[in-house]
Amino acid sequence: MAIKEYTPVFPYKGNQAIISSGRILFHAKEDSVLIFGKKAVGISSIGPVNIDTYQGVSISSPKIELGLKAKDEGENLMLGITTNQMLVELLDELERLGYSLKLLSMTGLPGASIAISAAGVSLISKSNIIKGNLKDSSNLSKISYTI
Repeated sequence: MAIKEYTPVFPYKGNQAIISSGRILFHAKEDSVLIFGKKAVGISSIGPVNIDTYQGVSISSPKIELGLKAKDEGENLMLGITTNQMLVELLDELERLGYSLKLLSMTGLPGASIAISAAGVSLISKSNIIKGNLKDSSNLSKISYTI
């Protein structure tokens, strides 16, 4: 579902204010500068657009698209904590398998094969759980998309 696009109507038939100058500066000495638009708010520049803050940037929207083609060709952003946790779990299982293989090569005893088999079963189980989580897209953002 793409974000609904707004195309302004020209010529505009209602009241409007046009400010045109070499430079325009808005400065609120005591409180805030607020910009509201009933249908849309557009910010455009041939050069860079900068947002500078000391406290952070918050974008609140049911859907966020990063990139011109994100709505048509984009992909979901990954949820970092969720994906990180799945990768840590998988690496833990691989580490256990590695220690079992190390034990087998150090001892050469037939009993070591039991440890290898147990590590293999555990790795298969954890891999299937993580694959299930990846397939159900639980690690993908439902809001933010990028290209």
